[in-house]
Amino acid sequence: MSTQEIANQFAAAVQAAEKERSPEPLMPYFDDDSTLINLGLQQPVKGKKAARQFWTSYLNQFRSVRSDFSHRNAYDDNAVLEWTSSGELTDGTSIGYRGVSLLKIEGQTVRDFRTYYDSAAFVETASRS
Repeated sequence: MSTQEIANQFAAAVQAAEKERSPEPLMPYFDDDSTLINLGLQQPVKGKKAARQFWTSYLNQFRSVRSDFSHRNAYDDNAVLEWTSSGELTDGTSIGYRGVSLLKIEGQTVRDFRTYYDSAAFVETASRS
């Protein structure tokens, strides 16, 4: 399977996880050697258990959320996913923000997942509360 196909499937798995409010659709893409990081973490986390916690923490911020992927580009064993997310935080506040996720893929596993997003959207939302 090509890196582009895996990136497309991964994006669909993100949307399924958001819809189901469960990290399970994403778990087949991670193993004990996978690392994940986002702006909220000081250091990358590693392993399938950490991946499950990473995605659970993400989902637990929202009552509802949906990510729409505007660009999905792949080259060699790397993929770039550009997205816009919108939804409702657990306190009922509406939120919308944009970001990009970088994936390094080995076989059909996401070996390295890095995501960067407009964290100001969360700060602005908190200051309105």
